[in-house]
Amino acid sequence: MLTWVFFFDHDHFSLDRREAAARFLHALQQDWLQALSPSARPQEWFLLETCYRAELYGISSATLWNDVRRRLEEALGWPILCLRSPEEVFERLALIAAGVLSPTVGEPQVAHQVKEAYRQAQERRTVGRVLSRLVEQALHCAHQIRQETRIQDGHVSVPAVVAEVVIGQMPPATQPRVFVLGTGEMAQLTLKYLVDAGYTRLVVGSRDAERAARLVRPYPGVEPMVWSLEAAPSIVEAFDVIVSASAAPHYLWTAADLAESIRRRAGRPLLWVDLAVPRDVDPALGEFPGVRLLSVDDLKALIQGEVARKQQACQQAQAMARTAAVRFAQWLENLQVEDLARVIHHQVEAHRQAELARLLRKHDWTPQERALLDQFSHRLVGKLLHPVFAYLKGELVADSEASAPEVEACPVMSDPASDPPET
Repeated sequence: MLTWVFFFDHDHFSLDRREAAARFLHALQQDWLQALSPSARPQEWFLLETCYRAELYGISSATLWNDVRRRLEEALGWPILCLRSPEEVFERLALIAAGVLSPTVGEPQVAHQVKEAYRQAQERRTVGRVLSRLVEQALHCAHQIRQETRIQDGHVSVPAVVAEVVIGQMPPATQPRVFVLGTGEMAQLTLKYLVDAGYTRLVVGSRDAERAARLVRPYPGVEPMVWSLEAAPSIVEAFDVIVSASAAPHYLWTAADLAESIRRRAGRPLLWVDLAVPRDVDPALGEFPGVRLLSVDDLKALIQGEVARKQQACQQAQAMARTAAVRFAQWLENLQVEDLARVIHHQVEAHRQAELARLLRKHDWTPQERALLDQFSHRLVGKLLHPVFAYLKGELVADSEASAPEVEACPVMSDPASDPPET
């Protein structure tokens, strides 16, 4: 069985490509959930999506892994990236959960997103003992990184950057009207930062009136609103700032539906921040006069200085994650030995019982003699199997110490130095 991850992240792929990959991975997951044959899907898998990545983790045969690779290649039509080493897969997930691989280095929200992806996989029963161990130990490692390094010192998060951008363009003193669409963690934190910054004319929209009301309850003066596509034109016409952070799989704000509303603004500035992936806002809206539209990738450009400032903490985090990854790989190897040992022991015990029964039928043994023969054969099998199991464990340990982790780009991938993915 292989441990692998296919990943589409902000370091290698544009937002358009990440959206396309996320759509395909969602469809692939639905195929697996509906598959009748266990051989048609991975033994275990889970899908992780954040603002800056879509990643599919799995445990499967080499044949099925290759089938996934081929389907990705054919569906997407551009280079894909993957890792097939338990150490590297573990290290990647631990660094993601610790916020090391985020543009906003050290952001805590991504750990919650990993936990949520894991919870959903548990509900769907697509994770077992291997991926459960991987995720739980990766989260534990991420917690240690945050506790033992300075990765979070002066950290910034995406919602914090959003608040800074809004403050810079629409200061609280100008009393702009601000609309936040969504009730997830990104929307919640954005709302908190905006309230703390002194914005008072705030409205939160959601399809679920109860969730919107619950979100605004801690903030007197913030109004809840039931969102619908029909309300979008009036919102565009009335508000100065719109932050959209829904989980919709398609555009909620389109140029075709909102062009007239923007025209009625008569050039009045509108700041639009799209925190959703897939995007909520049609990119064509950013071309209208007076509209400034920012996606999560646009926000990334505003926070690149964080990476250099936290370089030492990132190096410490990588060393901690690598150490934990080696421990996970050793656990996985021992687990494979234990599974093999159980199979061997089961087969040998079946042979012992059969031969013992054949022997007992040939003579009129006393109960005491029968017990002695059973005890003798049981001890003999144990003594014969012990060096076999010890050898297997010793051989695997030696291999794990001698071999380096395998990091693989899929065969379809071009040389990154000469033909890198578009970003």
